[in-house]
Amino acid sequence: MISKKYRLKGGVTLYYQPQLYGNDPKPYTHYPRLLENENDYRQSAQVILFEHANFRGAHKHVFNQESNLNAPDDNFFNDKVSSIVIISGQWQFYRDWNFQNPYPYILGPGTYPWVEAVGIKNDDMSSLRSV
Repeated sequence: MISKKYRLKGGVTLYYQPQLYGNDPKPYTHYPRLLENENDYRQSAQVILFEHANFRGAHKHVFNQESNLNAPDDNFFNDKVSSIVIISGQWQFYRDWNFQNPYPYILGPGTYPWVEAVGIKNDDMSSLRSV
């Protein structure tokens, strides 16, 4: 059976296959964020943080902002960032949590294999956000 195509706000396209899920005419109404959110993942600012220089070690993908890299439930990257890939957006990085003590430069899309080359002290970042 042919799948149905739903075009959502923000350019997101979902495909619905009746043979798998039945003939519900509105299969995605239980996902209101997908139907109402005009800012899908492609419009979000995105950055990947790496534990070591040259994009090595563990990594963390951040969308739009992270106010506390030292949060109790996810603190591995606090003071452990050595390289960055900015996928989209303009980013400000901070020494301390809650966007305190900014580093001097706002960075745009690109690869940054060593944070100290762009004025960010190695293993010192605690928060970041798109601006």
